[in-house]
Amino acid sequence: KKKKKLIVILPIQPYVASRPRVTRWGVFYGKQYTAFRKEAESVVPSIESPEGITFPLKGELYVKAYFHCKKPRTSKLAYPRGDVDNFLKTLDVCNTYIWEDDRQIIKLYGEKLWAKDCPRIELEITQL
Repeated sequence: KKKKKLIVILPIQPYVASRPRVTRWGVFYGKQYTAFRKEAESVVPSIESPEGITFPLKGELYVKAYFHCKKPRTSKLAYPRGDVDNFLKTLDVCNTYIWEDDRQIIKLYGEKLWAKDCPRIELEITQL
């Protein structure tokens, strides 16, 4: 049986997940990460599934995630700032829309790069 591979592009500036701050009033995230989640929550539900594929995906998944970040004018860094695992944590925004739950991801590859054109998150998803 041939494995289905699809490409999903989220047209949003990637941002690293901040560490949650836990207080007696609840759990809070940094301002920039909260803004990212809010933007993602408006973009992700509108992503259309390719012909012949229904979202949310079911079963085991292999996801390759490419985080294309906007390069600041003054940066001399070869790669965007932030740990790649914290970029990967932001994929939670795809739960219930692209896949049912990120528990389904049994294999994961992540890469952070400077965007040559528009910032985005590119997902290459293979249903196993």
